[in-house]
Amino acid sequence: MAIPIPSTAGAAVGTVGRLPAHELLVPLLLSRRYSREQVADLLGGEAAVADLLASVLRTLGAGDVAEAIAAARERGLIPRDAPRY
Repeated sequence: MAIPIPSTAGAAVGTVGRLPAHELLVPLLLSRRYSREQVADLLGGEAAVADLLASVLRTLGAGDVAEAIAAARERGLIPRDAPRY
């Protein structure tokens, strides 16, 4: 299942990115202060998480994890009130 995501970078030309649910887990878990190692344990290894994270950054038009989390929150993909330890 993929969730349609309006792309702020491409909004002027009407492009829409798609973020599969398993990719959405990456910014969600990282926003809840899971370490990358913990996320890797949950999602199939460090290489898998690196690939997922690269895809998330590209889809959300983010330059780093913090920007990806902020973009996901702004778009309502992860809760704004996700715990910030």
